[in-house]
This record gives sequence, structure tokens and C-alpha cells, in this order.
Amino acid sequence: MEWRVILKNAAEAARKEVLKLYGSSEAVEASGVGYGGDPIRKIDLAAENAIIRVLDGYGVACTLISEESGIKTIGGESDIYLVVDPVDGTLNALHNLPIFATSLALSDGPKLSDVKIGLVLDLCNNVAFSAERGRGVFLDGKTPLKTSSTTDMEKALIGINLGAPKDKLMIERLFDVLTKTRRFRQFGAVALEICYVAAGSLDAFIDIRNRMRVIDVAAAFLILKESGGLLFTPEGLIPDTELKSKERLSLIAAGNIRIAENILKSLA
Repeated sequence: MEWRVILKNAAEAARKEVLKLYGSSEAVEASGVGYGGDPIRKIDLAAENAIIRVLDGYGVACTLISEESGIKTIGGESDIYLVVDPVDGTLNALHNLPIFATSLALSDGPKLSDVKIGLVLDLCNNVAFSAERGRGVFLDGKTPLKTSSTTDMEKALIGINLGAPKDKLMIERLFDVLTKTRRFRQFGAVALEICYVAAGSLDAFIDIRNRMRVIDVAAAFLILKESGGLLFTPEGLIPDTELKSKERLSLIAAGNIRIAENILKSLA
């Protein structure tokens, strides 16, 4: 059985469990603190458990790195890593805002650059963004995706994550971007937003809060790369973080090198 099929089935199993809880008072129930330091909600745990059941059912071996339970050995020792964000956009789900996803990244090495399969499933719309290293990126496994060619920031549609903007220096650094770009969107689901850049729906996405984790972006990183886009730090560096890292990141996704350069200039 191919891993891409296993990931698809795991994501679909997570979707089924999440939608059972979506809109219910149970979804928000807390079950401790997760690997990334955020509270584990029942809706997150249900999605993660569904994914693990699928892995167990196939009898595969991997090191699971999950936002909820951290690092687990599944099916014995293996050089394969599976990086899982069971619900990307949990807060949206808890507020009945239908913008959240499941993110799965399969890697044959310990770093972000080693990811070889990425899958992000939009749980409300049941639309899958998927990529395999060197083989391109597709919507629902059929439609090839390509990033936007827009280079002019005044004409661009840019996703931005301000979070709770308590950091005055961050807002000051974003000032030129905010004034040069007239069209912004903030969705609150990082993996999904980077996939929108991969699909050309957004021209770029900016999150310089230093709050993202490698778990949040592992699958979307490959999806964006295979579509022709770039993921980089505000210093212009391509991230290659250890998959097990709890390090918090600031990252920018761009559809092409020209708009990437324009964003970097605005942030300087």
C-alpha cells in the first residue's frame, strides 16, 4: 500500500471525527497541554486518534510527530517520520468558523527539506491539496496547481496573520506592507493559507509573529515548493528546521521570486 493512499485515508478518518464534534459543546473540552504548548481540545484529540487508528490498521512503522501528543513510535523503529497537525485552525473550528484542515507530512529524514509527501485536507470543503517530491502538486489528486505570477504588491491579495497584535515593533515592521497592499485576508489556518498561495488564490502569506512551528508548515512547505512558490524567513532564508523542533518561527510564503523580493524590501 502506498503512503499517499494511507495519508489520504488517515485525513479522511480525521475529518469524519472532527465533523462529529464540530459545533458541539464537547469540542472545546480540554485534555492537557500539547507538544507545542497549546491546550489539547477534544476535537484535536479525536482527529489525532483517528489518524493513529488508520496507521495501526495498515501496520506501518514510523515516528509520529504530532501537535497534540508529541513524538510516538508507531509499529516499531523506522527512518520514516510522519508530522501531523490533526486540526490546523482549531480556534476557527471551536467558533464554528468553517476554515480548518488536517495536515500530514511524510519525511524520509529528520529535517523539513526531507519531506517527500504532503497532504492538507480542507475539512469543511473536503478538498485535498497534495504533493509528492519532484512530482508536482494537485488539488484532489487530479488538478495541477501553480502559484500566482502577480508581482505588484498594490495588485496582490495577501494573507496575513496578525494574531493578537500586542507587539508594537511587529506592527511597525509590517507598516510598509500594510500601506502598499490594498487587499488582505486573515483566515487563522496557517497550513491552509500556504496552500492557497500554492494554488494561486493568494499571492503571498505573511506571519512574522514568531509563533509558527514546523508541525504547522511541514506539509504545506512541500506543497508550495512543488507549485513553484517559496517559503522563507523575514531574513530571506529558506527554513530547514528539525522536524522534532519546538522552535517558533516567522515565515513568509510567496507565489514567485519578485513578490518575495518586494515583501522583503518592505519588511527591511
